[in-house]
Amino acid sequence: MAKVLPIDGGKIRLPGTRDRLTVIGPTGSGKTQAALWHLSNASFNSRPWIVIDPKREELLSGIEAAEYIPVGEIPKKPGIYIVNPIPSDAPLVDKMLIDIWDRENIGIWLDEGLMFGTGDSVDACLTQGRSKQIPMIFLMQRPVWVSRFAVSEATFIQYFGLEDERDQRTVKAFARNLPVDQTLERFHSFYYDVPRKLNYHFKPVPEGQKILDRINQRLEPQRKVI
Repeated sequence: MAKVLPIDGGKIRLPGTRDRLTVIGPTGSGKTQAALWHLSNASFNSRPWIVIDPKREELLSGIEAAEYIPVGEIPKKPGIYIVNPIPSDAPLVDKMLIDIWDRENIGIWLDEGLMFGTGDSVDACLTQGRSKQIPMIFLMQRPVWVSRFAVSEATFIQYFGLEDERDQRTVKAFARNLPVDQTLERFHSFYYDVPRKLNYHFKPVPEGQKILDRINQRLEPQRKVI
């Protein structure tokens, strides 16, 4: 079941243990920090969460208790595990995602969907992830260039704005209530609850260090166990 948190006097659902969240926006829009905030609320205390980060995001390096693993390794214990593939690792990432699909009950953060978000393995996780308990956080800059399942199968979409009309149409096709052509203030976003067809104006998430502090605090007991 998705979590529910109060936002501006109302309530907004956040992704649960089986949901797919797609975060869309250009470089510098705030999507990585927002995705990190969602990760801070994720289920990494009860299952492994694998972060596929080809860009080597500086924010992610602040997760002190995260474990860096090679492409292809599938951890069994709960926690956050970071993989830094390069473009030539694409076949290995594809196999890794199939192994996750086969193993089940593992969370996936996939950044830079353009690089690794076009294969059958990604589609399998997106379309069957709910039944296999594979929650996902999928970040993208150009929806028109990645799998349409990243949008069509999303339970939640967080949208930081796009300039290209083709990208806007791709999002709008699956999220009709999302005002893709509206201008947003910097670091603001629209947050769309797909099953309920509800759209929210999402203010900037907390600053990066506060998010990292929360993640590290939640990971600390797990690190002691490991």
